[in-house]
Amino acid sequence: MSAENTILSDWRMATRNRNKEQGLIFHSDRGCQYANTKFANVLN
Repeated sequence: MSAENTILSDWRMATRNRNKEQGLIFHSDRGCQYANTKFANVLN
């Protein structure tokens, strides 16, 4: 269960398909994929 195969691909799809507004709030279930350094870098 890698971040690339789970949350990163999902995040890319969600941000492509939805309007993003300033001040967007991201909520996760705090699973290990969300604590991944690659994903944290994408959010930054």
